[in-house]
Amino acid sequence: MDYVATQLTAYLDADVGFTRHGVVLGVKYAEHRVLNGRYDVDNRGDPNCSFRLRGRLHDGYCIYDEHGAVLVGLNAIMDLHVTRDDFDSDYGIDTTSVSLMDTVDLLWGFSTFLGVRTDYFDYANTVVGRSGVTTDYAYSDLLRNGHAGLVYAFADWGNAYFNIVNEAVAAKVFATEGIGEIVDTAIQLVGGTALQTGRPLEDPYRRVRAMRLAEGASDVLGLNLARGRLDLQKGRI
Repeated sequence: MDYVATQLTAYLDADVGFTRHGVVLGVKYAEHRVLNGRYDVDNRGDPNCSFRLRGRLHDGYCIYDEHGAVLVGLNAIMDLHVTRDDFDSDYGIDTTSVSLMDTVDLLWGFSTFLGVRTDYFDYANTVVGRSGVTTDYAYSDLLRNGHAGLVYAFADWGNAYFNIVNEAVAAKVFATEGIGEIVDTAIQLVGGTALQTGRPLEDPYRRVRAMRLAEGASDVLGLNLARGRLDLQKGRI
């Protein structure tokens, strides 16, 4: 697995007429690559015991002798030979995010804020099934969102705006990462064929992956969460 991410954030404070602007510009690019492979395991040691499973006797490997004593040379009993096989999934996703936010201090205690964000992701996955058939998947999309608000400071010690940005960010990351982990675990259990068209997990995986990118990738939102709390003193998280 290879993961590379870089982010540039620029801050600008400027006075324009009777207003004061605080502009934040952010640009991020991330690459995520996962090459999932298979390993062949060959047990070349001679079986030293048998066990019954579903009414049939099967050869096996035991670590105790007939007297209950631990056998000597446990590491060599099975004589395991593990060889690296070919890959069964070559996954990659590139994400580019651009955001712009402006906070404007107006007259008479009013302030306004507005922002826009665009995320573009390009997903590709080459899956090799058990039969050796290769299937290529590709999906890309452009996601946009924005926000705006107005604040009135009725006194030096308070205003009429309650910010829950951090709480919303934390809830989004927790929910999407949680469902993403569930789907990823299910795919790991089934194998690469789970992503073939028509399989039960193919559509949920595509949808959940898009949800994890909507409103910003989780690692970017984590940075925003920390900045919102430590730098901007927003929210209670």
